[in-house]
Amino acid sequence: MEKLMSKSHENRVRRLAQREGYVVRKSRVRDWRYDDQGEFRLIEPTRNLCVLGSRFDATLDDIEAWLTD
Repeated sequence: MEKLMSKSHENRVRRLAQREGYVVRKSRVRDWRYDDQGEFRLIEPTRNLCVLGSRFDATLDDIEAWLTD
């Protein structure tokens, strides 16, 4: 069963990313015609570089695991 996303989990991952110098962006596109999977993306803001989830295909668990490794 897929883990349900909660706002508290999202906020925790956002704070973790901020402490590490990254920003979590959530997909806003709801149209199937775009190459967008509707999840999250991890950005390095100094260079505006996507480090994980280039197609908004990273889950919060993926981002959390990447940041804690």
